[in-house]
Order: sequence, then structure tokens, then C-alpha cells
Amino acid sequence: MSAITDNMQLSNTSNSKSPFAAENTNGNMDKDDFLKLLITQLQNQNPLEPMNDTEYVSQIANFSTLEQMTNMNKSLEQSTQFMAQDALMQLSSLIGQDVTWQTLVNAHTPNEDVQTGRNEIKSVKKDTQGNVMVELDSGRWIDGRQVVNIGKEQAES
Repeated sequence: MSAITDNMQLSNTSNSKSPFAAENTNGNMDKDDFLKLLITQLQNQNPLEPMNDTEYVSQIANFSTLEQMTNMNKSLEQSTQFMAQDALMQLSSLIGQDVTWQTLVNAHTPNEDVQTGRNEIKSVKKDTQGNVMVELDSGRWIDGRQVVNIGKEQAES
């Protein structure tokens, strides 16, 4: 009778939706999926041949590594956002200031084709890619990273 119960349980399990069937749109497992998979594996292991301790430790170590990488990725994303916001604030404080800027006309010959200009900063914004853009009094927009000097030009001695 035990064999019939086991077979019934097996058929019920095979017809049910897997607890770790991904709702994840990018096809990658996240840490919750990993834990569900590990718990399911532990619950369904053969009691006469339990999972090897080294396998279990290895899977826990993999989970720990995954969690640390996820946390590090979140921290890096936050740092990037703070840096972009900081750049916007710094350049916003320069509105009305004269700046010198440089841009490459031809990226293939960077030492020869550099365009330089002096203008007053009229406004500052972020573009759709998150780059801080500066509007000059001439109406031209440049990347904030192209500003090379701030203030009035110094007379050379």
C-alpha cells in the first residue's frame, strides 16, 4: 500500500505547478528562487541517501555569494545615482559663470581635432541617458564633462 501512496504522490507532484516556476521576466534566478529550489531539494531527497554535506555547504556558499553580489550591485547603482546627482548639483551652481570647454571634432585624431570655446552657462539638465548636459549662452548644449575651466580667462604673463 505504501507503494501506491508514493506513486499517487509522485503523480500529484508532477501535475502541480513547480514552486519555483519563474515569474522572473529575464530568465535568471533570484535569491528567492534559489532558496525555494534548495528547500524543495532538501524536502524531496531520499532519506536512505541524503544529500552529501559538501553539496549542501557548496549550495549555501553559492547562495551567500549570490546575495552578496546582489547587495553589491544595489550599492553600486545607488552610488552611480548619487554621483550623477552630485554632478548635476555642481554644474547647476555654475549657472551664469564663464567656462572653457573642449570637445573632440574627430575621435580618430584626438590631439589635432579639439574644438575649444568660452561661454557662459545658461542652464543645466540631465539627458535621457543620465548624462549632465550644459546649455551655453550661444544655445549650444555640451556634455558637462567637457567643461575644463571655470571663471574668467587669466591673462598670460
